Parts: sequence; structure tokens; C-alpha cells
Amino acid sequence: MSEDAQLKLRVTQELKEYIEEQAKNNHRTINGEVVYRLEQSKWINKELIEAKAHEFACILASALIQDPEVEIHGTVHGFRQPTIKGVEQAFELFLYRDPSNRKNLGVEKIEDGIRFFSDSAEYIIKNNNAFPDGAYTINHLSRILEKLYFLPMLRSSIND
Repeated sequence: MSEDAQLKLRVTQELKEYIEEQAKNNHRTINGEVVYRLEQSKWINKELIEAKAHEFACILASALIQDPEVEIHGTVHGFRQPTIKGVEQAFELFLYRDPSNRKNLGVEKIEDGIRFFSDSAEYIIKNNNAFPDGAYTINHLSRILEKLYFLPMLRSSIND
């Protein structure tokens, strides 16, 4: 049986108060809260973040293309498949349904396609390569949402 090791920490008063508040809310001791959070941080990694971002993006993309305003070219295995214009329309619906999304995200037509962008990344659909890796057009939308919205959001929430 191993003994627990002691660790002395210096933290700001603000952080100390935050830990005390969270410990109280979670019905833990301060030590228990710190240990719990450190244990949890061991499991947060890049793959988990990417998997969650992909999952959230696929769910949102599937919901957005159900809007009757989104242009589709047909269905595949029962799923609506947007045209490239439909991908743009669905992304714009996402932007305009929640005004906070408009701060860091945008879409614009470029000479040879459509550019979707954020403060730190971009995704381009070229007119001559409408299908990503031979996949369905809905994959464009889920990849756009994943790369420009969910990955940055999840990464920043971990760093906050």
C-alpha cells in the first residue's frame, strides 16, 4: 500500500476561491476537487477533442441540411445531400441563427469556389472538386463546422 504524497501549491487568491467554490458545489474537499481535476486532465487529449468535434459537427450538419431553404441534389441512403450552394446556405443558416457565430466565422465566393473561414483557419471548396475525397457533399459541411467552429471551441474550453 502506497502513501499519498503531499504537494504544496501557490495559487492566486482568485483561483483559490474558485477551487473552494467548485469543491463546495461538487460536495468535495478542496484537496478532493484539486485531485479530481488533475486526474481528469490526464484523460483530455487531442484525439478525444477531435472525435468530439467531429461528432458534434456531423450532428449539426445533419440538422442544418433538413432546413427546406437548403438546396439539395438528392438523397443517398435516405440522407439529404446538399448541393455546393446548399452547403453554403446551411453554413449561412448556422451563422445567422446565432449572432455570436458571426464574430469569428464567414463565407465568401472566390474565383474558383467558395471559401469558409474563421480567425485561424479556412476551408475551400473548389468548383472543379466538389466532392471531398470522393465522399458526399454533406461531408463538406461537417468538415467546415468541425475545423472552423467545434475544434477551436473545444480547445479553448480546455485552455480556459
